[in-house]
Parts: sequence; structure tokens; C-alpha cells
Amino acid sequence: MEKQISGLAARTAALQMLDAVLRRGEHLDQARHAYIKKLNPSDAAMAMVIANETLRYLIDIDALIDSQTRNILSEDAKVRMVLRMSLAQLFIMETPPHAVISTSLALLQGGPRKLAHGVIGSLLRAEAQLPDTPTMPPFAALKWLKDWGPQMVEDSRILFATAPSVDLCLKDAGHLEKMSETLAQDLIEGVKPISLMAGHIRMPRGQAVDALPGFDEGEWWVQDIAAQIPARILNDLMAQKGKDAQSGDVLDLCAAPGGKTMQLCAAKHRVTALDVSERRARRLQQNLDRTAMDANIVIHNLLKWKGAQSYDAILLDAPCTASGTFRRHPDIIQKIDDRDIAKLAALQSEMFAHIAKWVRPGGFIIFATCSLEREEGEDQLQKFLSEHGDFTAVLPDMSAYPIAPINGEFIPEKGVRVLPNNAMEHGGMDGFYVAAVQKNANMK
Repeated sequence: MEKQISGLAARTAALQMLDAVLRRGEHLDQARHAYIKKLNPSDAAMAMVIANETLRYLIDIDALIDSQTRNILSEDAKVRMVLRMSLAQLFIMETPPHAVISTSLALLQGGPRKLAHGVIGSLLRAEAQLPDTPTMPPFAALKWLKDWGPQMVEDSRILFATAPSVDLCLKDAGHLEKMSETLAQDLIEGVKPISLMAGHIRMPRGQAVDALPGFDEGEWWVQDIAAQIPARILNDLMAQKGKDAQSGDVLDLCAAPGGKTMQLCAAKHRVTALDVSERRARRLQQNLDRTAMDANIVIHNLLKWKGAQSYDAILLDAPCTASGTFRRHPDIIQKIDDRDIAKLAALQSEMFAHIAKWVRPGGFIIFATCSLEREEGEDQLQKFLSEHGDFTAVLPDMSAYPIAPINGEFIPEKGVRVLPNNAMEHGGMDGFYVAAVQKNANMK
């Protein structure tokens, strides 16, 4: 029996994931579930790193490949896919050349091994390098340049170059100091966790999350700081209404995997969490179990759900392009286009309008997307307000939030635009949009 080449299983899974993303148009998260579930933890981690780093530097890697071939290789050719992985390992991960070459040639069994070996060898002899910051995909770069300006695009390139730090959301914000001290004990000397907002802790990247203090005890969960903002805005608005409103009936829509649900539960609201995916809802329940919190979980399409009651507040984290998560999901911005944005924007408008009747007089809707596209943010709020005269845009006091307003001040009618270069000196954050509207108290 032929001896298995060391590391080949991880590379095989990485190749399968890249093929799923770049040729079949799947999200990397979807492909991950299909192709790494049978790998041991170290191989699974390696496969994900290879896939992610290849996608971050895809444009620059392709330029190197094309500089070494007489004829341009097809975008979906297997040899191009293998070469992409190979160059990511060589020039980003700094994997020894012999390990890269042996596994790459094994992946091309029966294929153009000589071509691949020649391209890799030529680039090594030429001492080729990739740029310090990757080239952003043209569609995203040009669109963001128009919407948010050159500084945001340049900062996004810097953020795109590396995986982000790990953000934690504490179940009890009052434990911030103690939890920070406990977590610091697991870090190398001189490295400390930081907090950018009440109840938030940022850890350096590369942490084994489930091995950190407080994980098994359910004292915190992983949640990007930008993703913590929508539920915090809801909680702050409810608190501003007075003592009686601090614990209300709250509906969390598109709730899984549960970060916002847990924030709402931690604030002592009575939470109904709805999600269309049974698999994701199971993960939500696991997170609630670990943190010893409870919510009424409903698995249903919100547009077809007949079980809605009336609520003091509704949080809709609507399906979107997720372009704001490009630091963590580099596949996202490799494939979005105007058609994707238009399709999802139409769904968001339908959902936003559909849930308006479920809010009690004086109650709130928080609309959120992890997108950097105006069509999935500011335009949604304007459309909703123009069609719903019984609602008014509102915001809580934003002074304690770690984000800067776009034009010098937060304006409720514009919502809250979270750009990824907020807190840039600390590694930035996801791009997000959050709007809050309140139903007029005299409306039924």
C-alpha cells in the first residue's frame, strides 16, 4: 500500500473547499462543513488556513501564476487551483518548499505536474513575493471607494491581510475586570486583552477558544464587537423607556448562531429566537445551554410564520451579502455583484415591512446587516420610513460606543454605519449597519 504523504489530507480538503467557493459559488462556511468534518483537528485547522490565505491574496497570487505561463490557465482549471494553494503556503504561511511541492504534485496525479513544478520552481528562483497588503477585488474596492472614500479602502486592504482578533461578549458586563485578568494569565508576557466597550474583551488571534477560561462556565461567547452593537442599541433603548421596559418581550429574527439572542437574554428580556435553519438553531440551543440561558426557539421562515404575537422590541439581523465580514470570510467579497445586492436588498425590504405589524405601540424595531453596501443599510431605512408613517427613527446615547459617526454626528434618520476601520489601531471590526425605529405610542 502506498504511504500517505504527510499533510495531503489537509491540502485535499483545502482544494475541495476552494473549488466549491471559486467554481461552484458556495460560501466557504458551507464548504467547510462538507470537507473537513472527517479530518483530525490539526489537519482541519491547516485546511482552513490554506483556503483562507489563498482567498485573501487571490488576485496577487493569480498575477504571479500568469507571469509564469505561456498561455493563461483557465480560472477553474485544477492546476490553477493547486498553484494558488501552493503559493499561499510558500509566500504567506512560509511552508517549506519540499512540503509544498510534494503535496501539490500528489494533488495533480494524472495531471500537468510538470507545469506546476515549473511554475513553483521559477517563482522560487526569482525570489518572488506577494505584497504586504492584498489587492482588493475590483467590484468591492470601487464600490467602497465611491461610498466610503479612499481611506476606508486602504484601511480595508490592511485589515484584509490578516485574520482578525477574537472578540468576546461577556454574559455579565460587571465581570469585565476580573475576566480580563483571568484571560491575561493564558497569554504570553506583555500581551493583554483589551476592552473597547462595556462587556467586551478582545483577545489576540490564534486562540483555542474552547480552551480559554470561562468558556465551559458560559461566562462569555465569541462575537465580533460590531455584531454586539445591534442588541446593545435595543437594550439601551429599552432601558431609556424606564424601569418597566427594561425586561420586555423581544423577538430575535434570523437569530442563529445566537450571539444577539444571548445578549438579549443576559439583559433579562423574555426572548423568542426565530431562525429558518434547523442546523443553525441547534447551534443556538447549544450556546444557550452552555451559557445557562433560555429562549423560546422557533424554526420557521419569518415571512410565513403564523405564530407571531406582539412584542416590545424586534431585532432583525437580515440576510445580506455579509460584505462587512471580509476580514473573517475572505471568500465573501470575491464573488458579490450588483445582482446579489439587489436580490438581498429586496428580501430585506420585504422582511422589514412584514414585521412592522408585530411591534407594540412605543416598541422598537432594530434592523441590522453585516454589509458595507448602502442598498442593504441606509437605503433600507429610508424606504421603511417613507412607507411607514407610524414609525420614527431613534437612537440611544451613542457616546459609549467604539465607533465614529460618518459625518460628525449620529443622526437617527441615517442609522448607524459601522465601517471596518473603526478602532483601526486595535485591529478594526466588521462592517455593519444598524437602524432603530420606534412605533408611535398612539398607534395600534
